[in-house]
Amino acid sequence: MLFYGNVKPEDDLPLIVDQVAHVHLKDKIGGYKEWNFPALGEGRINFPAIFEILRNASYNGPLSVEVEFTSDGAKSLKEVNEATQESFLYLKKFF
Repeated sequence: MLFYGNVKPEDDLPLIVDQVAHVHLKDKIGGYKEWNFPALGEGRINFPAIFEILRNASYNGPLSVEVEFTSDGAKSLKEVNEATQESFLYLKKFF
């Protein structure tokens, strides 16, 4: 929503939450169409608000996580593993 539409997910999600069947989680750093997707919790996505919207709508479907880094991709497998671990630890705060 933020990268392609320049719309905050927490503003758009309430309009369609009753139709959501899958949630793809990705964090974002930088401005509109800037390719920078760090580990969850390191960017500007308001995950607490998103999870509250989903919880209030009784969403119980799947969540997937994607970390794309920059347009150059990850520097190493170690960086991928660290970002995955950081994302997991961040999500544990909410579930």
